[in-house]
Amino acid sequence: MDNHFDLSIIVPFYNSESSLESCLQSIDQNIKRSKKLNIETILVNDGSTDLSAAIAQKFGSFKIITLSKNHGRLHARKVAAQEAKSNTLLFIDSRVSIDFNIDLINDIPLTSIGQVDLRSNKYRSPFDTFLFLLRNKYYDNSWSNIGFTEITRENFDKIAKGTGLLLTNKTNFLNVQPDKYDKSISDDTLVFKEFLDHEWPLYKDNRLKGNYLQRTDLKSITDWIFLRGSKFADFYVLRTKKYRYHYLLSLLAIFFLLSSSIYAPDIFQACLIIFTIVYLGILVWLSENIGDFLRIIFPSVFLVLPFYAGITYKVLKSCLKST
Repeated sequence: MDNHFDLSIIVPFYNSESSLESCLQSIDQNIKRSKKLNIETILVNDGSTDLSAAIAQKFGSFKIITLSKNHGRLHARKVAAQEAKSNTLLFIDSRVSIDFNIDLINDIPLTSIGQVDLRSNKYRSPFDTFLFLLRNKYYDNSWSNIGFTEITRENFDKIAKGTGLLLTNKTNFLNVQPDKYDKSISDDTLVFKEFLDHEWPLYKDNRLKGNYLQRTDLKSITDWIFLRGSKFADFYVLRTKKYRYHYLLSLLAIFFLLSSSIYAPDIFQACLIIFTIVYLGILVWLSENIGDFLRIIFPSVFLVLPFYAGITYKVLKSCLKST
């Protein structure tokens, strides 16, 4: 058995039964078509309780690492990276099906973040619609069309980043892992910031392409968005403090609204009307057409509230630790 590998593909998964098989099939098909590379694939079962483990076992040529409980993506990635036999790692999210010729890997510089297609699934569910529109505005409509660019400190916050598709160097990747592991730690953004702090090159490259299958059931998507809120707070509220004052102002507004509901009902009603008008105005601003607006009016609430709750949870947790 040849223990030398040109590439180690790593797929961490946790309760991913709805998307894991299509993800692994896309990898398996690409490996079989490869004419240049010797590739190993490492799957990390991060304490799944659904049928994900059984799905993973269908792919007998893939190595499976099973963790006894759910530790989060940071830990799962690190465990797999340490086991990898190649110094070139390709991380693939369990919700991503790859759509590129894997033999092109040698032409892509390290470290490169891939391009995950979300527009094709924009109308698969109202949640897909809202999340697509939100990213579209935040990244100035350019995030889904970017070709090849270097990520710098100046454009860091204006380029979509994630480990849905990430090609990197094993040694560098392991060197920037946080010492402490917590599912609410900003795993993606924090790691990429560390790359820049070490002055290691970081790129966005659309030659790494994939299709992302968003969660659609209410419980899984609210759990996920709550966790995203915690990760957002970890990096942007607590570490870099970029949105700290935005968050504090929102807390004051909520406190004022709740207080007025008790002590000044008339003011409360007026504030509630203003808040509703502003909220609807934001949804109009996000939408590309009237159909988008109608699709996201109610589902957006189930994303905004858990995200804000996740931010608050992380901030409170940090405050309690520091006391």
